[in-house]
Amino acid sequence: MSGVERASSTWRTTEWAGLAGETQRFWLRASPRIRVKGEWVRAVGLGTLIVAALAMTALLDRDTGVGIWLELRDDLAGASARVDVLVAQNDSLQREIELLEADPTAIDRAIREEMDLALPGEVVVLFVPDESPASTTGEDGP
Repeated sequence: MSGVERASSTWRTTEWAGLAGETQRFWLRASPRIRVKGEWVRAVGLGTLIVAALAMTALLDRDTGVGIWLELRDDLAGASARVDVLVAQNDSLQREIELLEADPTAIDRAIREEMDLALPGEVVVLFVPDESPASTTGEDGP
């Protein structure tokens, strides 16, 4: 190996003995390496610091994708709860439809109850619940 170096210290020459015995000279470029372990640790530390700073910025800023994602996640939870309530109401109404279709007098009874209607000669009596709060305790008010 020859000690001849180019202007840059990363280039070096080497000699090769060919098959026929001729000598060939090559310029080789040494791969750049971080020579000091402290430089490598600083580079990794700096990269980690940059990633952490970007993550904190994204978490604290409500206008970025993270803030919007959190808001959409809350909206999705509320929408899922509303869907569950509507599915339960739909099931209840479906059962009511099945009961009304099974009993021929059920439709007539449902019309009378919900619309307060009566056939000629019938009397409708309505009971109104008492809404006073002291009536359930049995004690006199203050």
